[in-house]
Amino acid sequence: DNKMVFTNFIVTDRDYLNTLRMKLSAGRNFSKDFPDDISNFIINKKTAELMNLKNPLNKKVTYMGLSGKVIGVVDNFINRPLEEESNPLILTINPKFYNYFLQYVIIKISSNDVKGTLGYIEKVTKGFAPDYPVDFKFLDKTVNNLYQSIEHTWYLFEAFAFLAILISCLGLFGLASFMIEVRTKEIGIRKTLGASVHGVVMLLSREFVKWVILANIIALPVAYYFMGKWLQSFAYKIELIWWMFALAGGIALVIALATIGFQTIKAATANPVKALRYE
Repeated sequence: DNKMVFTNFIVTDRDYLNTLRMKLSAGRNFSKDFPDDISNFIINKKTAELMNLKNPLNKKVTYMGLSGKVIGVVDNFINRPLEEESNPLILTINPKFYNYFLQYVIIKISSNDVKGTLGYIEKVTKGFAPDYPVDFKFLDKTVNNLYQSIEHTWYLFEAFAFLAILISCLGLFGLASFMIEVRTKEIGIRKTLGASVHGVVMLLSREFVKWVILANIIALPVAYYFMGKWLQSFAYKIELIWWMFALAGGIALVIALATIGFQTIKAATANPVKALRYE
């Protein structure tokens, strides 16, 4: 009462739910065994919630001048872009509405001979309505078109992330080379005094590891904040879990160690005599 609610209204036929594999949580589908179904409705759970109906089956409903009862409740399904919640939905098979809505024929076909199947469908359609244009659209492509902007943003992030990692690795490699060059004699003296290869590698790597860890401590909370803000624009989204960021930090550490690994191992295994030959 006294509440204006927007609902999706789908005029369809008895095979709609089965073709799109929609599941009924209560009641039944439209059926030829029940002629009165042309005046009845199937609603989704969202509509039942808005109508405050815990048991909506057989409840009388008047919609757009059509009076009938609810014979089934279909599970909520995503019928809007992911930024929006699923709308309340009412389905009818009453033919009096066919002329009021844009009409589509939804056909499930085999993937064995798509071109031949589409040609046959067009031929049959032209036989019924020669002047009516036949326009095929694949459901998966239609859905994907809703998210093209998100995909383009993702590709940009991938490209910039790759460039950032590449530049960072080049800088890290150069810094490692410079540091090892400066500390060549120190490494030679340590090895002469009995330092192991493992100990030298740990000594050289420690300088970089602490900065990578510090960078993660700064970057991960910032990433968590902005990722959370971005996800808030979606009605359906994943939850940000701590292990995702721990994994990202671990990968960053592995990349850093792999970048300087060759240089540090080479310096640790070098003959100390060469490093100290001028002393």
